[in-house]
Amino acid sequence: MSRVVADEQMQAMIKHGRELEKFDSPAPWVLVDDENAVLAVYELGPSGRAKPSVVMANAVA
Repeated sequence: MSRVVADEQMQAMIKHGRELEKFDSPAPWVLVDDENAVLAVYELGPSGRAKPSVVMANAVA
């Protein structure tokens, strides 16, 4: 699994389960914040964009 550090704008999109532009590294991607907390796991969707498989960003308040 490729690791991607998400910036604040990307984190907001992740929390709402939005698709993202695909990343240069191979899928699947684990998206983390700057403290290395896992936010989500994304996979390559049929649209050619990265789509969420599992979102954990809102799991802990």
